[in-house]
Amino acid sequence: MTKSEAVQTLIDWLESQVGYEASPDKRNKYAEELDKTNWFNGKKNGYDWCAVFADYAYYHCFGYDNAKKMVYQPDYSLGAGCLYAARYYEQADALYGTPEKGDQIFFGAEGDDHTGIVVDVRQGKVTTIEGNSSNAVRKNTYSLSDKWIYKFGRPKWSMVTDIPSLAPADYHAEPDRIWAYLSNWLGNEYGAAGLMGNLEAESGLVAAIVQYGSGWSSEDYTEAVDDGTYKDFAGDGNGYGLAQWTYHTRKEKLLRHARSMEASIGNLDCQLDYLSAEIEAEYPSVFSILKKATSVSQASDAVLLWYERPADQSVENLERRRARGQKFYDKYHGEEPKPTPSGGNEEVIRIMGIGDEGADVASVQGMLEYHGYDLRYCGGCDGIFGEGTEYAVKAFQKEHGLTADGEVGNITWDALINE
Repeated sequence: MTKSEAVQTLIDWLESQVGYEASPDKRNKYAEELDKTNWFNGKKNGYDWCAVFADYAYYHCFGYDNAKKMVYQPDYSLGAGCLYAARYYEQADALYGTPEKGDQIFFGAEGDDHTGIVVDVRQGKVTTIEGNSSNAVRKNTYSLSDKWIYKFGRPKWSMVTDIPSLAPADYHAEPDRIWAYLSNWLGNEYGAAGLMGNLEAESGLVAAIVQYGSGWSSEDYTEAVDDGTYKDFAGDGNGYGLAQWTYHTRKEKLLRHARSMEASIGNLDCQLDYLSAEIEAEYPSVFSILKKATSVSQASDAVLLWYERPADQSVENLERRRARGQKFYDKYHGEEPKPTPSGGNEEVIRIMGIGDEGADVASVQGMLEYHGYDLRYCGGCDGIFGEGTEYAVKAFQKEHGLTADGEVGNITWDALINE
């Protein structure tokens, strides 16, 4: 974005606001929005709002972080007062005697009476758009010799002329692209289908989607995160994206990944890249299953129980997600062959054994307790695969005619889920 483009963006928005009127008690939409942020040192709705309007204009057009630096104000600033807003420019050596389009104009002996934004300069006159001009947004013109004019604050335009153009958000499902990526990454169509079925259940395969009930539209939420006006993406608890990432550390990493790729937080390629990296690094047992799975059901179960971990981990939900995955397998490959009977040459995938720890172990322990094996005296579902868990696994394997080696592989897991 060039400086002239940035200035024109600001002026176009300002022109669109002319005619807006605040309520008789000075409450207005600009202060209402900025009060939701850390811009000022307190709530400003219901007070004189000319400086609030000027700050909001930069904020709306260029985002919180950029706008703050453009007008040289810190978080919790005193900039709702014209005097302090002018002083912030002065301290940055950015207060001038002659105007340019996009400058913030100050009125009064020390710039403490009133403020607005310059939209035109010609023939010895300056035209401005000002908030709180008779309690409304109005366009006014002054002679440059008008003694009421103090000086002009020049925004730091370099903050926005270097803004990268982000790879766009994807607001619609694109199953073909997702299948191509997952199947290529995993090299296993069962794994791709099992994962894709779970993603469909979580997000409908839409990358730029926020959790229903969050109070946001997906478009508004995505745009606010992208432009920096919304600061609590990681910590707000709203599920977002293909996998409906919710936990704060996972969302924070997703945001950093998007920034590093110069992509919207809702960009599909960005999320697929993050998804694959997260599974490989943070969920190695799930990654192993997805690469080696011999059925859609096996892959789907691993994703639901150990990666997505929704509140509903019932057999019914497992079956629904298996069906979603099978739908994609049938669409992109063909009918799944019948599973190899136990005792055949099906490769056994070792998931975990004695000494392993983590949520995956706790899931196995929970299934053992579901089948009636009492683990209370060896720690319960504590996520530690100790001797008590190994003993219960061996007992389960013997009871179901499996090799009693005390390790949980794909055959043992299938028995735990399906028996």
